[in-house]
Amino acid sequence: MAGDRRKKVLPKHLPIIRELAERGVREVDIARALNMSRDTWFRIRREDERAAEAWEEGRSVEHSALRGKLFDTAVNGRGKESVTAAIFLLKARHNYRDNSQVEVEHNHRVKIAIELPAALSADQYNQIRQVHPKLLKQNAGEDAPTEDDRNRDAE
Repeated sequence: MAGDRRKKVLPKHLPIIRELAERGVREVDIARALNMSRDTWFRIRREDERAAEAWEEGRSVEHSALRGKLFDTAVNGRGKESVTAAIFLLKARHNYRDNSQVEVEHNHRVKIAIELPAALSADQYNQIRQVHPKLLKQNAGEDAPTEDDRNRDAE
């Protein structure tokens, strides 16, 4: 369109975009470095193939470096950091889960299934009530056993 006054990315900006993305700089800061608003940067990244490609290339370099460092820490590190890195990689790359079932739908909603034990039968409940009456009172929010209660139980 003739007379389009909207900001554009110049060829000299492409290496800047790539370098900042490689270093993990936030997009709002990339926009500042290019002397534009965040919204303008987002529009340019959507509309300008060269800008989007420079940003993606930089992010790819950053991603590879971070993944390599994390992998190295998991495999060659020591202590808590290596365990944490290994657990993260297993979960992120191999779908490991912590004893709970997690499903992700295509609409990016997470479903978590919590498995509870089955309810006690009346007979089972009565048996527990006879063996542990004070425990049931405590769990029901009643007062804890008094010293007299403890002495009587000890007899």
